[in-house]
Amino acid sequence: MKKKLTVISNERFSKKGNNFFCDNIAETLPDDLEKNFDVKIICRYASSDRAHQLKVSNIKRSKNFLSYAADIFNSVKIQKSTYLALSISPYTFLGILLLYFLKQKTIVYLRSDGYEEYKSKFGLIGKFIYHLMFSIISKTSELIGCNDRVLKNLKGKIVYPSTLTDEWFLNKKPAEVKTIRMLYVGRMRVEKGIFSFIKILNENKKPFLLSIVGADSEKYRSLENENIKVYGVKTNTKDLINLYDQHNVFVLPSFTEGHPMVVLEALARERPIIIFKEIEHIVKDKKGIFVSDRNTENFFQKLDYILDNYQDICSKIKENKLPTKKQFVSELTSHISL
Repeated sequence: MKKKLTVISNERFSKKGNNFFCDNIAETLPDDLEKNFDVKIICRYASSDRAHQLKVSNIKRSKNFLSYAADIFNSVKIQKSTYLALSISPYTFLGILLLYFLKQKTIVYLRSDGYEEYKSKFGLIGKFIYHLMFSIISKTSELIGCNDRVLKNLKGKIVYPSTLTDEWFLNKKPAEVKTIRMLYVGRMRVEKGIFSFIKILNENKKPFLLSIVGADSEKYRSLENENIKVYGVKTNTKDLINLYDQHNVFVLPSFTEGHPMVVLEALARERPIIIFKEIEHIVKDKKGIFVSDRNTENFFQKLDYILDNYQDICSKIKENKLPTKKQFVSELTSHISL
C-alpha cells in the first residue's frame, strides 16, 4: 500500500468537468509523486480557467482562510499522512502551524527565495513578513530547498528541481543568428521583471524580436507590436521546444529566482541565456549564461557578444551536466519517505 502524502499549496486551481488545472507548472509536481504516494492536494479556489492539467484527482479547493484551515484539520482527522508544503505564504503558513499543533509531520519544499520575492512585491515590509513566517516554520518543519540560498544556512536537504525529460535533448536544431530573436518563458508578474525588460528594449534603436510565452490573460496582448509577440501558456512540450529552437537567445529578467527550470530548458536546447545581476547566483558552474546590468547599453553589449561568438558559446553549453526530471523526483521521493 502506498504511503499517504498530502500536498499543501498556495496555488489557485480551477476545475473543468472532472479535471483540475493550475497556472504554475511547478504545481504539477504531485503528478510525479503519485507513482510512489497516494497523493491528495489542498489548495485555493480559482473561478477562471488555468492552463496546466493535473493527473491527480483528489484535490480539495478552499475559498478562504477558514475553509483552508478546515480542509487541513479534516484531512488529519480522516487519515494519517505526511504533509508537503510547496512554499511559505500566508495560506501555507497557516496550514503548517495548524499541522504542528496537530502533531503531524510536515516537510516544506522551498523552490525560490521568499525574502526577495516578498521584497519585490511589498518592499521592506514584505521582507519582514516573510522573515517572520520563515523563522517560525524553520522551527516547526523539515526543510528541503532548491539551493543553499533559500535555506539561509539552516539545516535542510538540497534537491535541484528539473522538468527535463529525454525529449528535451533530442533533435536539436542550430539557431539562425543574423537577427536578434529573444525568448522569454514565464509568468507575467512584476517580480519576473518582464515589464521593466520591455522598457529596456524600447530604449534601443536596433531591430529585434522578443517572444513572450506565458501570458495568462488577454490584457497582455496589448504588449504586441512589430518587435514583440505574445503567446499564451504552452502546455505541450513539443510546442515549447519548437519555440526555443526558433529563437537564438533566452532572456530571464527576473528580480528574484531560486532554481529556474526555464534556464535548464534553454541550456538543453543549447541556447545562450542573459540574466541580470539580481539573480547571478543561479549561474554557478553552468556555461552559456551571461549576466548583464539592468540597462539598455550593457544588455545589448552582452547580446552583441553572444551573436558574434555564437558557435563557441554553444560548444561550451554542450559541456553542461543538467539535472533531469527523473533524478529530481527520485531524490525528492527519497527525502519525503524518510
